[in-house]
This record gives sequence, C-alpha cells and structure tokens, in this order.
Amino acid sequence: MLIAITSWFIMKFLNELSARVNQINRSTVEDSYRADLIGEIDIDQVDSLSLAKKYFEEFNLLVSRNSVIRWYEEKVRQPSSLPRSNLRVESAATTGALKYTEMPVQRAFWTIHNCSSARQVMDFITSPQGFLVIDPMTPLEEHYRPPLLSYPVPTTSIDWTDGGLMELRQAFTTLFGPLAQRYFLIFNVFNRLAGIFVSKSVLSKTCPALNTTALRALNTFGLRVVDVPSSSVSDQSPDASVHSCAVEAIDFIDLQIPLPVGYWIGVNFFTGLAERLQRAVTEGQHMKQWAEE
Repeated sequence: MLIAITSWFIMKFLNELSARVNQINRSTVEDSYRADLIGEIDIDQVDSLSLAKKYFEEFNLLVSRNSVIRWYEEKVRQPSSLPRSNLRVESAATTGALKYTEMPVQRAFWTIHNCSSARQVMDFITSPQGFLVIDPMTPLEEHYRPPLLSYPVPTTSIDWTDGGLMELRQAFTTLFGPLAQRYFLIFNVFNRLAGIFVSKSVLSKTCPALNTTALRALNTFGLRVVDVPSSSVSDQSPDASVHSCAVEAIDFIDLQIPLPVGYWIGVNFFTGLAERLQRAVTEGQHMKQWAEE
C-alpha cells in the first residue's frame, strides 16, 4: 500500500513538472520570445577570444531585464542564509542550437552580504575553491588539476586590461543509482574588467573521449557579481551598514536524464549555490584559504 501511494505521488510530481516544461516551451511558439543558446562549438576550429566575446554577449542578453525573452518565475526554497524572498529564479524556453533538448534555461538574481567587494568575490569564484562552490559534486582535487589547455589573455587589449582567464577543463557530475557520472568538456572564460565568468561545454580533439553522446552533459553557466550601493540595499538586509553585492547568474544543463527531473535539478540548483557562496563569504573560510594560496 505504501509503495503504491509513494509511486502515485512521484508520478503526480513528475506530471506536474512535465506540464510546467511544456508551458515554458510553448512560449516560443505562442509569443516568439526567444532565448537562443550557443551550442557546443569545436574550440579547435575557432578563435578563443572571439568565442569568449560571444559567450559574454549571450550572458548579457540572458540576464537583461529589458530583453523580449519570456521568463517564468519559479517557486524555489529560499536560502536559509539569505534574507527572506531574496532569491529569484526564472525559466525560459531554450531555442537556437540547443532547442532539440527541450530543456529550459534558468537565470537567477540574489544579494550576498558581508562581502568586501564584488571584485574579490569574482576572483574567488574563479579560483579552485570558488569552482568548488559552483560545483561541489566534483572533488576539490579535480578543481586544482591544471587545465587541459590554457589560452593567452590579451592584457594589452582595452577590454582585457585587468586580465582574466581562458582555459579548457574536464568536469564531471556524480549522479545517483544507474545514472553514474556525466562528463563534459568546458571552456572557462573570465574577464576581470567586465566581472563576468562563463563556462560552457565544448568539443575538442584535446579530449576526444568526450566527443560522443555517451555519458556526456551539455552545460552553460555564467555569473557576475556587482557592488550594491548602501542606499539601495533592501530593508531585509540583516545590517544595512554591511557591504552587499548583487549576483546575476544563468544556467542550462542537460544531463541526458528524464526531462522533468533535469528541469527540477536546474531550477533548484541556485538555492544551493546561493547558500554556499554566502557561507564562503560570511565565514571567510574559503576566501581565507584561497587568499593564502
């Protein structure tokens, strides 16, 4: 009896998720509001700097409050370490090269407190300790591994005067049960002047074992942190005198698992990310470890 009841609730939950995904995906037909995503590109065949520029343009389009993309607000658990109703997560239908996945793309906005500056947070995020905050399912030692390939950052260019990084890395996500692990090859780009970090799955002969559809994941992740003037900090802030930073983030991930489950993972990803980032900033543990290295 208990098994039957549990199975009924699970099926009801999955059906509700499927209906939600269908509602989001229909918006591209009914309203022609598009969230085109750049698909997987063979990084060996393109200029890395030009590709980075396209990734930043994609990020800015997706986080823009003035775009014509139809975004649907999601109901998510608010991070316990953040003020009530601070985190906002929205989904939109994915179009363009990744439309075939039918997986919506998400974006999120929230505020972190007790941060010294947005630049310090971004420098931390693009360190091995910061990568662990973004992706805790990959062991820390993997984040410390040298990249498969590093690309020169044109610090003489006016757009890159503060430096940054462009690198090719292998990553993996450990799932549950028979789903085992999902691997993907990612191109990380960080422009320190713009304060934007983007990580996207790509193709490359550098790691040919990943150039198949078996056990692979498709991913687009981007994040920017900006300083918030004290006068604009919400009354919900625990201390209006404490410096705060606003976070903008995007995420698309196709783990090649049932669509409703993948959608649920994508929507709820940001609650954990917001909690981990706030904890790292508040406790200073990760920040201190990173600064000492």
